[in-house]
Amino acid sequence: MLQEGKLAKVKHEMVRLGINVLGISETRSPGQDNYENDGFRIIHSGGEESQQVVKILDKRTDNCVEKVRFNSGKLLMVKLTGKPVDMCIIHVYMPTMEHTEEELEDTYEKHGTDLGR
Repeated sequence: MLQEGKLAKVKHEMVRLGINVLGISETRSPGQDNYENDGFRIIHSGGEESQQVVKILDKRTDNCVEKVRFNSGKLLMVKLTGKPVDMCIIHVYMPTMEHTEEELEDTYEKHGTDLGR
């Protein structure tokens, strides 16, 4: 996603396929941010290495965002207002088989209930 033109291609495909919300992991986007880009809202929670999570929302869905919560690059929650009910979208990145069992257990211990607060 850091390469020039990648985000534009992703947004183009979202429009072409009629996708309102897209979640992407391992984007290598540092830090946390929440900004508008050409009619899309980009929300990313960057953590260590490539364990970031990103949500891209189209303009219609962006207008429904009530709350955004980040957690250490591995968890991202977006609460949307809607009819007949509101909706929470939770994007989770978990360590893969390339990580040790200890890293996996540490992730569960640290982040198991963080978004529920």
